[in-house]
Amino acid sequence: MKYCLKKIGMTKAIKWYKGGDLLPRDLARFGLMILSEANWETDRILLDKKYYHDMLSPSQTFVRCYGYLWWLNNNCNANNNDEELRLFNNAPIDLIAALGAGDQKLYIVPSRDLVIIRLGFFPDTPYWGEESFNNKFWALMNEVINKYENL
Repeated sequence: MKYCLKKIGMTKAIKWYKGGDLLPRDLARFGLMILSEANWETDRILLDKKYYHDMLSPSQTFVRCYGYLWWLNNNCNANNNDEELRLFNNAPIDLIAALGAGDQKLYIVPSRDLVIIRLGFFPDTPYWGEESFNNKFWALMNEVINKYENL
């Protein structure tokens, strides 16, 4: 892990990995590396392509919107009925999210070539964060995406 973080230029990554602070730029770099299918410039960071695919696919049948430490905005409903249950209703269906302590968020939307980071404000905020924030954020973000998509 240490090698991977250094390879993509995460300057404070080693301290973060041990429980320290993480710079916004570092988190963005990590998101860009995941967006580029575990590549950085000309280097393959995660050599096991199958693991990369598996970590961004449902890892269990009970909660289908969870991969290996990644939340997936696909149909979370494992009951195989007609009701669709998504992680964030207003977000693109291909959203991949890392949700951290203090409401930190790393959103990756491959279809839009988009990486969004949010550093949380309150250390006692639950990992999931406030649902109202997520719904409002993605409603506004969709307006921005649609505006620039039509230019």
